[in-house]
Parts: sequence; C-alpha cells; structure tokens
Amino acid sequence: MTAILLLVLLLAILAGAALGTILMRHRQRLEGPVCGRCGYRVTGLPGWICPECGSDFREVGIRAPGMYGPMPLLWKGIGWTLIIVLVAVSTLTIAPRQMPQVYTETRSTNLPKPSSKAYKGVDVETFGCGYRQPTAPEKLSFRLNTLGSASQPANSIAMQISLPDFTCKHEGRNEATLGELTPQRILDWMADSGIDIQGPHVRTEADELLRLANQFRKGRNLGDAGMPPTRAMSAGAHPPAWTVPTLIAVWLVVWAVGLWYIRHTRQKSTAQDRSQNP
Repeated sequence: MTAILLLVLLLAILAGAALGTILMRHRQRLEGPVCGRCGYRVTGLPGWICPECGSDFREVGIRAPGMYGPMPLLWKGIGWTLIIVLVAVSTLTIAPRQMPQVYTETRSTNLPKPSSKAYKGVDVETFGCGYRQPTAPEKLSFRLNTLGSASQPANSIAMQISLPDFTCKHEGRNEATLGELTPQRILDWMADSGIDIQGPHVRTEADELLRLANQFRKGRNLGDAGMPPTRAMSAGAHPPAWTVPTLIAVWLVVWAVGLWYIRHTRQKSTAQDRSQNP
C-alpha cells in the first residue's frame, strides 16, 4: 500500500509540474497595454472606460506590455480535466482497498464410490460469496462421472444448483432454469448421462444427493460436521462490484460541474461589468 501511495504521489507531482509548464507556455504574452478585464488594447483611448467590456480601468487595471494575459477558457478546461484525472486515479487506486471486502470461497470434493456401481462417482463443488468469512455456499455443482463402455465413452455432466431458491439446470438440457430441485430432476440428470436409473441403489443415491443439497441450502459447507471433507479450496477477497463504477460516475459529475462553473463564471463576470458600465 505504501509503495502504491508513493507512486501515485510522484505521478501527481510530475503531472502537476508538466501541466504548469504547458499552461505558462500557452499563455499569450501581451504586446501592448490592455484592459485588465477583457484584454482589449487601450492605446490611444480618450477615457477610462473600456469600449469592449465597459470596465473602468481605474478598477480593473491595465496590463502592461510583457505581462501575461488572462488564460483562455480552453486551457482552463484542460487544466481542470488533468486535475480531475489525477485525483480520480488516486481515488480509484486507494478507495477500493478501504471498502468492506467481498469474500469468495470455492470448495470441492469427491463423494465416496457409489453402491450402485453405475458410475464412477460425483464431484461436488460449492461457491460462496459475502462480507463475512467463511462464507455460506450460494451455488452448488454436482458433476457425474460415468464409467463409459465400448459403445459410449466416459463423460461427465454437471448440474448447477442455486441454493437460495433451490432451482437447478444441467448440461445437455435447455440452458434455462429447469425448476426446483427434486429427486426426479436428479434422476433425469443421471439418465441424460447414460445411467440406467432403474438399477439397484440408483434412486437411493439420488435421494442422498437431494439430502446433501438441502444441507448446503441450510448454510452447511464442505468440511462441517457430518459433511463430506474438503479436498480442495480456493478463496479470495475483492471490493464490491459497484465501487469502481460509482467512483467513476461521481468524478465525471464533478468534472462536468467544474467545466460548467468555469464557463459560467467568465460569462457572469463579463455580463456584470457590462451592466455596471453601459
């Protein structure tokens, strides 16, 4: 974190120095005395009122030759844009790390060899996501590994289960959600894998998978008491997905408001001077 902050600070200093140099080089050096408000040449004028903006030279002053004139609106806008970019990049670098982190956790295991011997086994994978760690599973995946034969090679078909609403879908069927998880849907999944669902113990094993899914739905996880042990696990943490888009939107609004203010201030100042000095 310290290295990132130092890098951002160094970039901000270098960018600020470059911006100042560019702006100073692009400010127009005056070739003669001009109005301190609008830059109108005042050489040879008979009085103290500027014919361009109506200002009194005794109030706004007269800029002498060799001095710099007022900065054009374009360069003010460019300067404001660069400032916003620097601050926004710094914010996007630092702020997400300070937000409450979203923890993700994936666990997987292999269920014991089935009694029916109709397939090799079932791989189980759970995925959890939340602000607390360890996370309760939100998604569950059963992958059935078939034995294969001379006429049909071994394959594996997965069933995806959403635990909050307990709906499922599996490969080989329409990608749309098939509906609530039931023993019959598990048997359909097995049948699509080429398993004889009329064989001994197959229906019992389907009921066991449904019972296991219900345990996960209640917040249990692999490795908990009475649950299959975890064979592999991966975990991570990241800021909420809305953090970066929200920060970008905020800085875009600030940038737009700043550009409007720069233009509005110049127009308002000119209008006031002309109304006060018709």
